[in-house]
Amino acid sequence: MSSIIRDPVYAVGLVVLAAVVAMSVAFGGSSSGAGKPARVAAPPATATAVTAPTPTLGQALVDARRALDVEEDRAALEAYRQKFGSYPTSDGLVVEFCRYGFEPGCSLISISKDISGGDGSRAYWYRSDGVEFTLFAEADSPQASNSCPAELPPQFAGVPVLCAVSAKGTR
Repeated sequence: MSSIIRDPVYAVGLVVLAAVVAMSVAFGGSSSGAGKPARVAAPPATATAVTAPTPTLGQALVDARRALDVEEDRAALEAYRQKFGSYPTSDGLVVEFCRYGFEPGCSLISISKDISGGDGSRAYWYRSDGVEFTLFAEADSPQASNSCPAELPPQFAGVPVLCAVSAKGTR
C-alpha cells in the first residue's frame, strides 16, 4: 500500500474511495431483497450484451492513484504554460511523459517536484504540439468519467485509459 500512497494527503481520499467501493459492492447490486438475486432485464434478441468485469478494490485504488497522478501532472502542465507561454512539446507524437530526463514531462521539474512518469508498473504517456496536450494512463478498469479523445493512439486500443487534457481556450 505504501507504494500507492506517496503523499499522506491522498490517504484520506483513497480511504473514502475504498469505503464507497466497498459500500457499493455490499449494498449496490449483488442482491435485491432478502437474499434473492437482482432481476436484470434481458437484452433484446438482436443486441449483444457485453459486460465489463467488476474491478477489485485493489484495482480501484491503483486506478484512483493513477487518476490523482494524472491530475497533478495536468495542474503542473497548466502552471508551466502560465510561466513559459506553451506546454512542453512532443511534436505531436505520443511519448512517455517523464521516465528518463529528456522526455517532455521532465521539464516540469522547475514547476513541481512531484511529477509522475508512471505508477511503478506502467508509464504515463503524453502528446502535445505546445498549444494543447493530452496525458494518457493505462487503467485496470473502464473509467466512468473520462476526458480521453475519441481517437486514441494505437497503443491504447482495447484497453481502459485515463486521460487529462489541456484547459479549453488555450489557443
